[in-house]
Order: sequence, then structure tokens, then C-alpha cells
Amino acid sequence: MTEASEVFMLPWNATLSFKLLREIFYSGFSRIPVHGPSGRDEIIGLIFVKDLIFVDPEDETPVKRFAEILGRTFEVVDDDAQV
Repeated sequence: MTEASEVFMLPWNATLSFKLLREIFYSGFSRIPVHGPSGRDEIIGLIFVKDLIFVDPEDETPVKRFAEILGRTFEVVDDDAQV
């Protein structure tokens, strides 16, 4: 499991522009968490990089809206949780 401080995340208020899409692709991650206004501890969504094929960078779609449309669910697991 990757430490939360090392995870590549997107802020909820970012827009999917050419610059941000390039940064996402160069990050090397396939799943990108979206965090809310309270910071990195408030995960509000998840974007799969393969879903970005549907994005037109010229539209500068808000990250929050894109994550809401996809509706990806995820599980938050505590450090001390037993599997």
C-alpha cells in the first residue's frame, strides 16, 4: 500500500487541461484519487487514467464533475485494519 503522502492526487477544484492531463500521464499511476477542499485526507472520488480518453482538454472539465459522472467507489482502510 502506498503512503497517502506519496500518492499522486488531484484537488477537486482543478480542471482537466492539457497541462494537467500531461502531468497525470507522466505520473505513471493508473488510478488518481481526487481530494476535497479540506485537503489530502478528504478523498471524494477516484479517476481511472483510462477514462481520460473521453476528456477533451479544450473543454477544461472540472475534476470534481468528471469524478462525479464516473461515480467510482473506493474503500478507505485504516493502517491497523486486518485483512
